[in-house]
Amino acid sequence: MKIRKFKAANSHVGMRMIREALGDDASILACYEVADGVEFIATGDDLSAMVNAKGQPVDSEAARVQAMASAVTPPEQVQRRQSNLRHLGLSDDTPARDGGVTASISSVGHSANILMRNTRAAEKPTKTPLRAVNTDNQQSLEKSLQAASALAIGRSVAAAKPAAAPAVATAAAPAQQSQADILALKQELGSIRHWLENHLRQSSVSSVGQLPDNLLQWSDALGLDSHWLLSKPAVHDAVNAGLSVPEALAKSLAQGVKTSALPSQGVVFIVGPAGAGKTTLVNKLVMSDIRRAGHGGLALITTDGNRLGAQEQLRAAGRVLDVPVHSAFTPDELRETLARLSQERLVIVDTAGLQARNEGSLKALAMQLACAPDADVMLALPTDADPRSLRALMSRCAGLPISAVALTRVDMSFALAPTLSLLGDYGLPVAAINQSPRMTDGIDAAKKDIDVLIAQTLVQADECMNPTPAANANTALTA
Repeated sequence: MKIRKFKAANSHVGMRMIREALGDDASILACYEVADGVEFIATGDDLSAMVNAKGQPVDSEAARVQAMASAVTPPEQVQRRQSNLRHLGLSDDTPARDGGVTASISSVGHSANILMRNTRAAEKPTKTPLRAVNTDNQQSLEKSLQAASALAIGRSVAAAKPAAAPAVATAAAPAQQSQADILALKQELGSIRHWLENHLRQSSVSSVGQLPDNLLQWSDALGLDSHWLLSKPAVHDAVNAGLSVPEALAKSLAQGVKTSALPSQGVVFIVGPAGAGKTTLVNKLVMSDIRRAGHGGLALITTDGNRLGAQEQLRAAGRVLDVPVHSAFTPDELRETLARLSQERLVIVDTAGLQARNEGSLKALAMQLACAPDADVMLALPTDADPRSLRALMSRCAGLPISAVALTRVDMSFALAPTLSLLGDYGLPVAAINQSPRMTDGIDAAKKDIDVLIAQTLVQADECMNPTPAANANTALTA
């Protein structure tokens, strides 16, 4: 493998040097700050196409880790990592396996700060066509994110492999610690991705004037800002090709949203912010499962000890639906309860409400999820919440192993498009749609109703742009 080291004044110059020397297919292995600028370690080999001596393909992530191990680590980077460890409250003599993932988080975050500082310093506002808006800047940021992700994933894989232990019991605690460290690493990478997305949106503001007026009007009525339009050039191209604006927007929203089936077996955690309708969602999932599979093989667990009446609400529903309800308020209690219910076909866990700005609630939830590593995690997302609050919540929950999303409080929302766009940005599938809190309404499976939801969103936007006389009369009476 051919590895080269590049030193430049900033990240833009370094990216250009790598492309000129190694080509567009070069792989960046590391990026760190030195005394007079930024230093890169890169290779021109295609890691995904590598084979070993036997002609067998080599894992690309393992190849990246091996390449990093063969590179010489500068003294400045060693000192910076030691400083990061002390900042996190870890001593210098902490075992490498226990602190490896945490050190990787600090290293990745530091690299992102370097890229952010150098990128802002090198940026100059330009006026270009919509297709060519800041192309070089976007490619540089995307390659930087890929490099940071590859470096962090490689280190997390190495740290997640516990050493040989004399007994299974003695290896349980380190395994749980490694799981928590990996969740923390995912959250850090999610924060980096959130910053890069915002940076790419802000870097294209100068091209808003090139968008058609009717496209901007529909975007505003849907609750989507101009930055979203600038990040979707296919919408502009479709409108220029003759497609109507509503059809182009609906097509873009539908392409970004994936769907998945309702859970039917295993352990399912229902998580989400306080007031999102998690308990109502649990009850409707139970009713849907009973209609599909009948009674039996179903159990409920509540871990919500914070909200007044949360347990009573779930137990009352359990009595009506003839489903047993269990309580578990600590990770040990939850682990024991799940072990007792291991023979059940489906176990649904109702969790306490998440507080996006409370780090303690996220850590407590991560400890609960570690009790069942193979469980599905469904996020209850209230569609009537402020889009900025939802995006901040998704950024904070990036470290959680969320497998699907349930849209709640749909009947109270008049701007569903920002929520659908958010799901497309994070690549999370929609499994359920809860139209209202009434139990008689049931729950909709997203696989057959997502197109109906998008059509409903367009109808709301059209009513906002062209209010009917009845709506005007109601507005006047309200005033």
